[in-house]
Amino acid sequence: MTLWPEQLQQLVSKPGYPTYNGLVLVVRKGTIVQHAGLVRRFVQAVARGYRSARANPTEAVTNLIHAVRSLAPQQPLALATVHAAMPYFFPSGGKVWGWQQPLEWNAFGTWLTQNHLLSNPNAIADASTNELLQGQGV
Repeated sequence: MTLWPEQLQQLVSKPGYPTYNGLVLVVRKGTIVQHAGLVRRFVQAVARGYRSARANPTEAVTNLIHAVRSLAPQQPLALATVHAAMPYFFPSGGKVWGWQQPLEWNAFGTWLTQNHLLSNPNAIADASTNELLQGQGV
């Protein structure tokens, strides 16, 4: 199923939309099995980018605008978004960047299934892992 931005906006505006903290990286199970080291390095590179943005949000947004010049009119909004969202990207309680709570992910997966965006409800439980995060093991 393909969702247009308007359709997705309507779905996430409805009551009952589950929340989760930020970015979701999607990788096929076979890719994790066959290339766990590569996926781990990619996840760690993304984490370094987030830490760099946390250390200097203005520089991060400036670099983004430099890379995608069409975003220049949105620079003030982008900077405000980075400042507002940053606390949600770094979990509390000694968890590393990217840590997800399985219950939150399962609630999101259930919502995806109920809204016909995910066709295999059995995939929900196996669809999340913290194993490839820094300091975690496979």
